[in-house]
Amino acid sequence: EVYPSPELLYNGVMKKFLIAILITVLAASGAALYARSDIAGKSGGDPIAVTVPEGAGTIQIAGILKSSGVIKNAKLFMLWARKTGRDEIWQPGSHELAKNCGYEAIAENLSQTAYIPDIKVTIPEGLQIPEIAKILSEAGVCGKEEFIQACAQFEYPENQENTPYPFLAGTNKPGRRKLEGYLFPDTYRFFPDTDPQEIIDRMLRRFGEMVCTKERLDRAAELGKSLDEIIILGSVAESEAVTPEDRRSVAEVFYNRLTTPGYGKLQSCVTVEFALGIHKTIINYSDTLTDSPYNTYMYPGLPIGPICCPSLVSIDAALWPEENDYYFFQSDKYGKLWFASTYGQHLSYQKDVQKDWEVKVRIVGE
Repeated sequence: EVYPSPELLYNGVMKKFLIAILITVLAASGAALYARSDIAGKSGGDPIAVTVPEGAGTIQIAGILKSSGVIKNAKLFMLWARKTGRDEIWQPGSHELAKNCGYEAIAENLSQTAYIPDIKVTIPEGLQIPEIAKILSEAGVCGKEEFIQACAQFEYPENQENTPYPFLAGTNKPGRRKLEGYLFPDTYRFFPDTDPQEIIDRMLRRFGEMVCTKERLDRAAELGKSLDEIIILGSVAESEAVTPEDRRSVAEVFYNRLTTPGYGKLQSCVTVEFALGIHKTIINYSDTLTDSPYNTYMYPGLPIGPICCPSLVSIDAALWPEENDYYFFQSDKYGKLWFASTYGQHLSYQKDVQKDWEVKVRIVGE
C-alpha cells in the first residue's frame, strides 16, 4: 500500500481547517449582520397594529411582535431588552408599529401610554333604559347591568338650580324609573369601559342642550304644562306612532281625552306594555289590570313618568299637537294609524286591522 506523505496529509488537513474557519466566520458575520439589521430596523415599513395585554412581560411581548411581523427574532429582542434595561416597561393597549422599525422604536412606542380608539355609538329614538343599556354593552362601552344599576342609583342633587340639569327637578318620585325619558337619543363617542355615570352625564347634558330651549319652555308654560308632563306625553306619542304627523295627532287625542268630561284616562296600550316590561302586538283585558302607576287604563291622567326616551319630533308633537276631534286610534300591522271620533267607528277599524294579527311578545332589553 502506498501512503501519502506527511507533507500532503498536513496540507490536506490545514485546507479543511481553513475552509471550516472561513465558513464559521462567514456564518458569524451573517448572523451579526442579521442581528444588527433586526435591531436597527429600517424606515418605511407598513404600519401594524399590536395589542399589548395587561401585565404582559417581555417574553410574551417578543412573541407577539414576531407573530405580528414587526421583528424577525423573538429571542434576540428579549436579550436586547434585558441588556438595554427596557425589560418590563410595556404599556397595555393598542399600539401602532411599523414593520421592521427597529428595537429602539419598538421599545419607545410600547413604553408609552397606548392610544385607545373611541367607539361611535348611536342611541335610536324611543328606546327605554334597558334597551339603551343593551346597545352600550354590545358596543363595548360599558356593561348592560352596570348601566341599568347606575341609572337606578342616580343621585338627584338637592338643589336643582345649581346643577347642569335643572330639568330633572320634581322627577324623583317613588315608583318611577329614574332618568327614563331624559337620556337624549343621539350619536355619541365613548371610550371602551367608560364609567356609566359619565355616559349618563353626557346624555343628560345633551338633553338640556337640545330640548330646553326658550321656545319649548315658553310653549309648555303657554299650555299650562311642566316640562316633565311634556316629556311624558311625548314619550307616549313616540311609542304609539311612527310618523311625525301621526304623533302630533296622537298627542291631540290624548289632550282630548284628558280635557273632556267623562274621559280622563289615556287608556294607552303602550303604557301597559311599559308596566309589564314587554313589547306586545296586542294588549288583552287581563294586561290592563296590571296595577302600576304607569298603567293609564287603571289610573287617570298621565303615567307617573316617561315610558321611553323620546325624540325631539315627539316632544314637539306634545307641544304643538295637530288639532282634531278624535278620541280613538288603532294601528295596523304596518304602523299606520286609523283615527276615529266615535267608539263605534274605532271598533270597526279595530276589527278590520286586527283580524290577521299574530300576538307576539318581546321582553324589553333582551
